[in-house]
Amino acid sequence: MNPSQRNLYADTDTDIPLTYSSGVEDDPSTDPSMNGNNGKYVDLSQQYLTFIPNEMFNGPGARFDIKFITELNISNNRFQTLPTIIFQMSSLELLDISNNSLSMISPEIGNLTKLKALSARNNLITVLPKTIIKISQLQEINLAGNEFIEFPSSLLQLQNLKSLYLGANKLITIPENIDLLSKLEILYLGGNRLTSVPDALGNLISLSSLALCDNQLDTLPPAFGNLHNLQTLSLHNNQIRFLPTEIITLQNLSNLSLRNNPLVSKFVNSVEFAVPTLKELAARSIRINYTETEYNNQLPNCMNTYLESANFCVNPKCKGIIFYHF
Repeated sequence: MNPSQRNLYADTDTDIPLTYSSGVEDDPSTDPSMNGNNGKYVDLSQQYLTFIPNEMFNGPGARFDIKFITELNISNNRFQTLPTIIFQMSSLELLDISNNSLSMISPEIGNLTKLKALSARNNLITVLPKTIIKISQLQEINLAGNEFIEFPSSLLQLQNLKSLYLGANKLITIPENIDLLSKLEILYLGGNRLTSVPDALGNLISLSSLALCDNQLDTLPPAFGNLHNLQTLSLHNNQIRFLPTEIITLQNLSNLSLRNNPLVSKFVNSVEFAVPTLKELAARSIRINYTETEYNNQLPNCMNTYLESANFCVNPKCKGIIFYHF
């Protein structure tokens, strides 16, 4: 399985039902060699582990060939530091170390040059080692639920990143050069202490999902109008009083969350709408001149669905009707 397709949020998402318990004889049914996968996928999650014995991977009785392991899950244990044996897994492509008690990631993480996905969510991490820039193939990193106060600058050099999760930390600012991560498709920064957003965020034109919810933002830069691939924008639970009118040009936006912000009426009153489509003009006429029972069974399903999104608008330029069809 392609590591980039696996779900780093699923603590038990694994291909091997492996159980390890010191002093207890191993169950042959959990031996990867009997499952025909040569020990490529190793799951040691939810085992209350504080260390990994070297004999599991080295020596005549080793259960795994360390050279061939591509995915390792040690989430939901009691690790305070990462076992050094991990940094010898030169073929590792996915590493899940979530839900432990890690306060740091060893600089030796830079040895894992084939790593494509790293989940370290829900730990106590405050900084990343500079050596992480050696993992140039990294495409997804999840650092949500840690103790970051500053955006880790080393991440900006991982220019193959497609998904970055830094929610539920203590970030105050987003770096002005965030647009160095030009391949980002998913950026989650919800649940921090952000009060502003740099213009450069509008240069991340590959973004399809952006979460800035649960912060202290009061506005967004007009450059957001450049995010034409954006499909999901989460802005709820902020202090936003107005949005840039450029946001109306985001034709691919299908999910926009604005709840618990003091902005809606001001935004609707200030927007300059583009020339409506023929579909919108027809829908306005139908909505104003006919009741739902009169037109419901006489129109194509697509038009009925479109009409369901009709709302009366406070902006007179809407001619009385606005369609929320983001």
